[in-house]
Parts: sequence; structure tokens; C-alpha cells
Amino acid sequence: MAEKLDVKKPKKLEVKKPQGPGDKGEEAPKIDFDKISSALKKLEDRNHIDQIGPSVTDAYIGHAKFTDENGVVRYKTKFDQGEAEKLADKVYDQLVYHTHRRFFNMDQEKLDSLKGIKDAQGNSYVDTVVRYHFDLDRSTLRKSLKTRAENDDKIDHNALQEMLEDKVRHHAGIITGDILKDIEPKDMDALKAYIKELGDRHKLDEKVVKKAQKTYDIQSLIKQYMNIVQHHYSEPKKEEKKAA
Repeated sequence: MAEKLDVKKPKKLEVKKPQGPGDKGEEAPKIDFDKISSALKKLEDRNHIDQIGPSVTDAYIGHAKFTDENGVVRYKTKFDQGEAEKLADKVYDQLVYHTHRRFFNMDQEKLDSLKGIKDAQGNSYVDTVVRYHFDLDRSTLRKSLKTRAENDDKIDHNALQEMLEDKVRHHAGIITGDILKDIEPKDMDALKAYIKELGDRHKLDEKVVKKAQKTYDIQSLIKQYMNIVQHHYSEPKKEEKKAA
């Protein structure tokens, strides 16, 4: 006869209700919207996005500059496919430099050590980082410039800036998403109240504020908030911070 097992019932777990603002427990941390607004307003400066364009131009100049038979300095705007591919590498290297040295604030020694790292498929680690931040891989940029060269299309700093415009916007979007990551649907009322505060602080058009108050989609509200910050936000004075 099988031995009867002594199965003990598990103790009932005591589930504690979360404590609210009126309880003795800790309150949920409030979102510092002024800190977020400041980060959004200064996004390009703090993350050195304004340096990408000049660095791409620098790569072009270094590759295209030559001195003609009369000793006059000129810049090529037409390239064969081999030259176009080399230019693509120089431009992509600028994105590698920007992402690691400017954005991540990495020293050159560390960057140089990372350049030698590749995954099992032979993909460069630093290129993978750039691909994530700019939605662009090296082979695609090479192909694009080689195609322009094949079609005898002009390649200069303006053409390169235009090609990379959406890619730089993608990079900025990733940074923006990180800045806004703490704002959730449950924070909609708090964000509306903050937008109203901005309306009073910066004397915004009442229609702008009212539109925000009537918005019930968090993504739409965040877009309105970002637009307000971009065009109107300035950091509160010390007196205003103390009053708050």
C-alpha cells in the first residue's frame, strides 16, 4: 500500500496594499518636467548633434581637395566608384567618432580598442553601434555613393548632408526617447498641468494650452509638449524655482 504523503497547505500570502500619498509609506517620485524640458531644449548642444554636419563636411573636404596644374586649390564633385567608396568610409568613420567620442564621451584609447572587436559574423562592434543610432550601415552608405558615382551624379558636402538628414534625425529620436522614457499614460494629468504652467509662464496662446487639455492620447500630448518646449521653453528663474 502506498504511503500517504503529508502534503501541507502553503501559507496564505499576505498581500499589502500599496500605500498612497496619504499613508505613511513613500510617495511615488514626481516627474521633474523642468529637467526633461531643459534636456529637450538643449538636446542638440548637449549631445553635440550640431557637430555632425561640420564633421561630414570635413570628411568631404579632406577627400575631395586637390591642387590643379596652375596651383589653384579645388574640390572634386565627381568621383569614380572606388573613390566614392573611400569617401563613404570616411563619412561613416565620422559617425563612429561622433557616437563614441562626443556622444558617449569615450576616450580615444577606448575607441581604438573597440574598433578591433567583431562578432561571429565579422561585423564591427563600433559599426553596429552606429547602425543602431543612425539606422545606417557602412555597406549601405558605400552602395549609395557608388551608385551616385556610377550615374555621374554630383557628390559634395551638400549632397552628403541631404543623404544623412533622416539618419541624424533618427539619432536625435533615440536620444529624445531616452529623455522621455519616464513619462507614462498615468502621468497625463500631471503633464497637462505642467503644460498649463508653461502657458502661464511663457504667456502662450490659450488655444495651444486648451488643445493640450482636451487631448486624451499620451503620444499626441507628448508631441504637443515637445513642440511647446522647442519653441517657447526657457528655464525658470531662481525665484520661480523657489516659489514652486
